[in-house]
Amino acid sequence: MSATTHTNPSPAAPWRSAFESHMSEMPSPEFVFGSLHPSTSSKHTANYVPRLRYCIYRGMWSRLPENKHNDAPENPRVYDSDLPTFTTDVRMQKVGDLFATSAGKADKDELVQGSGGGGPCEAVYWIKEK
Repeated sequence: MSATTHTNPSPAAPWRSAFESHMSEMPSPEFVFGSLHPSTSSKHTANYVPRLRYCIYRGMWSRLPENKHNDAPENPRVYDSDLPTFTTDVRMQKVGDLFATSAGKADKDELVQGSGGGGPCEAVYWIKEK
């Protein structure tokens, strides 16, 4: 016989309800995603330069909406999270930027073809008043 342990889930973050409400009212839930890109220019004295790009908020991690382009089976809805999520194509430069600035410093394309780890980043949401 197997034993199952149930733990009490943590309550949702105090900002989550308002955040999700605002996101659901936006025609396109865009935000600005900032990451660091390794500098290759001799004009820069820093090793990294900022890169900003617009992304689309997709939902909270573990509760993403159904994606008609992904036919993989969904994981069971066992977990809940306060982590806002966006999706991207692994071929996009922001993926390499995140891995290149992580503790492991992925320096080969093969090393950024998965998930886990990542470098510093920021997300800025601007919710316009109605």
